[in-house]
Parts: sequence; structure tokens; C-alpha cells
Amino acid sequence: MKDQEFRDWLSKRLWKGEPLTKKAMDTRVRRNQRAERGLHGLGYSQSTLDEVFDDGRWDDLLAQLTALANDPAPDMAIVRAVVPQAEDPKGQLGNMIAGLRQ
Repeated sequence: MKDQEFRDWLSKRLWKGEPLTKKAMDTRVRRNQRAERGLHGLGYSQSTLDEVFDDGRWDDLLAQLTALANDPAPDMAIVRAVVPQAEDPKGQLGNMIAGLRQ
């Protein structure tokens, strides 16, 4: 992931009419980094989110994460690839998906 470019893009976004705080930007960056670290555990050969996007697999990634978040009994080995310490991964997966859609 191109961290600085993403941060620059986020710095121009508004939330409820206000610029994002540093904490909000850092959180979004961390969520995307977490998704990137979990790519191999999700079954992707790519190592970065940019590669996933360039290979035309972005929608597949979002669909896979959405399916995990909506599954009442997800495969926890796969879930742990992207949210390793989550007690209830649905919330963290939902936040991750929202960050990736940005």
C-alpha cells in the first residue's frame, strides 16, 4: 500500500463536514496495513493491496472480507489472518472493509 499517497488523499476527506483527525487517518491506514498483512492467509499470492488492485482482484477481496464478516460461523483461521486478536471479528472486519472501500 502506498501509505503516504493514502494519507495525502485522506487529508482531503471530510467526516461530517470536518477534516479527518490524525487519529482517524492513522486508524484507516492501520486497517489497510492489517488487510495487506493478511493477504496470504486469505489465499492471495499478491503481497500488497496495490498488487491486488492491479491484478483486478479488488472486488474479490472486498467480497471475501464481506462474506467473512457476515458468516455466523466463519473459518477462524482465515479471520485470524486479518484480525488476529479480535474477540468478535465482525466489527473489526466491518471497519476494515469500510477503510478498504475508501
